[in-house]
Amino acid sequence: MRKIAVCLVLVVMGAAGFPAAADDYESGLDGDQVFPVKSTAVRMASERVEVFVEWAAEGSAHAVMRVAAEFVLVNDSTELQAILVSFPGTYRDEEFTRTVDGQKVAVREYLVKDPNGLVTHYAAYTSEIRFEPRQTRRVRVTYIAAADASSGWPYPECWSYILRTGALWKGTIGEAQVVVHFPAAMPPGGFGPFRSEAMLLCPPGYEVNGRTVTWTFKDFEPDEDIHIEWSRDLALAASDPVRLAPRDEAPGLQLEMAMFLIEHGAPSGVVALKELREAFPQSAEAKLVDYYIGCAYTHFYPSGGRLEGVAWKPYAAAQHYEAALRQPLDDARRRDALAQLFVLYTQELGEKAKADRTLARLRKENLSLPEHGELLEMVGLASPEGGLALLEAMKVGPDDVLKAEDIRSRLERERQSRQAPPAQAKVQGGS
Repeated sequence: MRKIAVCLVLVVMGAAGFPAAADDYESGLDGDQVFPVKSTAVRMASERVEVFVEWAAEGSAHAVMRVAAEFVLVNDSTELQAILVSFPGTYRDEEFTRTVDGQKVAVREYLVKDPNGLVTHYAAYTSEIRFEPRQTRRVRVTYIAAADASSGWPYPECWSYILRTGALWKGTIGEAQVVVHFPAAMPPGGFGPFRSEAMLLCPPGYEVNGRTVTWTFKDFEPDEDIHIEWSRDLALAASDPVRLAPRDEAPGLQLEMAMFLIEHGAPSGVVALKELREAFPQSAEAKLVDYYIGCAYTHFYPSGGRLEGVAWKPYAAAQHYEAALRQPLDDARRRDALAQLFVLYTQELGEKAKADRTLARLRKENLSLPEHGELLEMVGLASPEGGLALLEAMKVGPDDVLKAEDIRSRLERERQSRQAPPAQAKVQGGS
């Protein structure tokens, strides 16, 4: 008796809103629709997926992926099997081909059902393959597709290859390799030759050889997938703008790279800032280095919280803010540096004379309500007296009089609360 089996090949590069690439798996056929089922006769002896990445050209939305995947399928049964191999397409113009044992085969199109029986919004390119009893056959597909933009345009971009669908084959997969070849240069936004540090690569356990990344699995039933992501920020952070970028662009790129590293808690961000100043001491960016190092070591927020940066160093932060204020900072950074210094001297370092001197400088700034309410709140949280003194020096428009009075009352209550002696606990005696 001849048995009918269906195998769905999911090996597509995901595009926005569409499924990612995936392993073959056996499926059922329902009219013009296919759906996944557990294979009982055919197993995957091995697979090899090879991907060649081309970064997006200027004006293009996504990177291009050229994919070739080969699957060695074995009929373990003693009966003839008719296999329907399907590829879920995302675009009707994909350059998709399929061969079986080196011979090109015809392709038809079916609708695809998900495991719950719902028809998806994409089609499957299918070909029938016949297996003699105990026969081994090689199925190879090639196609071109675009990477998926995970958020924003055009970066970050990502590519996923779903291995877990391979668990639907009979038994375990003997061996699988996913090999990704990246271009010689960094992704757009980076500089110099490709480095794997510019990519987010999952799962761990891959090998890097130059610009080729390889995952190898043996005798396994897959329970996790391959995921690769890259972005301008990652590429820049893995680059060396000081040495590789054009001289007129390098200071700005180095500052951007340093801030990305600092925002992600990497101490190397401070090192990058110092390298910027050493390499381009006369640049406008070099004049911002002390301010940003101060931010890296400690930064306060109007809500009363604080950002614990690459290291909590309040004394060093104060030194760098002082140095920054000797540079021609713009109004926003200068005022923030003064407010940060006041909080540091008041709360962290206990240096009242320096705090008073800093507050006096801040009072000379052209501050007003409500434009600079956040600075007032930050100062008031550190010292109600300081907040009241700063409020007196601020310009208050006719529309903000009531708001100013509310802030003044709140600061006064907080000042009195802090000055009140601690309540004496009542002692109950016993008889």
